[in-house]
Amino acid sequence: MADLLIVADEWDQMKPLQAFLEADGHSVSTAEDKDVEADLSSYYAVFMYVHKVVEQNAIDAMIAYAQGGGRLVIVHHGMASAKLQNPDWLEFTGMHIVPKDGEVNPWTLMVDVTHEFVRLDPHHYISTNGVDYPTSTEYTSGDWPSKTVTYPSITFRGTEFFKNQHFADGREKTVLFGVKCTTKDGEVVMQDRGGWVKSTGDGWTFYFQPGHLPQDFEEPAYQQIIRNCLTWEP
Repeated sequence: MADLLIVADEWDQMKPLQAFLEADGHSVSTAEDKDVEADLSSYYAVFMYVHKVVEQNAIDAMIAYAQGGGRLVIVHHGMASAKLQNPDWLEFTGMHIVPKDGEVNPWTLMVDVTHEFVRLDPHHYISTNGVDYPTSTEYTSGDWPSKTVTYPSITFRGTEFFKNQHFADGREKTVLFGVKCTTKDGEVVMQDRGGWVKSTGDGWTFYFQPGHLPQDFEEPAYQQIIRNCLTWEP
């Protein structure tokens, strides 16, 4: 099995992630971002779960790792509003965040809501291999105009939802998942931003939005999607 690294600043959520990866036979190391070494090439995959502004040494190391052939898996708030202070990170991932007080499509955090993680790609290995989706939902793709269709999904309850994660790289990403949430005011939000993969240099970078709560990582279908990032052969 593989040597893996988790880079994080909140660890309760990482315990179930680390547990199922180790149960699969992997060797999992952990590090705070300030302690990340410059050369990560010995790891088969690196998971990034840093909520705050990321230390520049970690940014540089993870970008170099992914561009050099590694698999970088970014989860949940690894792509949240604090990354406005990490412009190198946003440029590398092809993302853009409008500040919360911005006039057009600003960053919006929804808390204690039901987050539906919607499979949009029915053919990609990551979104299909061994994944038993427990629910389904009606969803309208953001690739307008689109018909509302029923898609397989995973439902995460009492968790967080990020609205308005902007793409800044055209069609470079392969979008695998959408996200859907009904706000407490009754607004239904659907955005094709739940999960994606893109080529970054000689390596690959993945992003998945769920992961605010430890139990989000205990969902078997979500665990299998994460496993697929390790076994996928591009």
